[in-house]
Amino acid sequence: MNKKLSKKQNDNTRFTLLNKTVQFVEDVTYWLVAPVLFTGALAALSAIQMS
Repeated sequence: MNKKLSKKQNDNTRFTLLNKTVQFVEDVTYWLVAPVLFTGALAALSAIQMS
């Protein structure tokens, strides 16, 4: 009984860790992609205005 509980707890911890990692990766991806998109939009706007 006790062994089963600790295994479930272990799985739970692993799942939480995985969740945190996914969240972190999503945040990092967002912060990397957002400036690129922003810069691209600005470049496109100025290109449109130049023509």
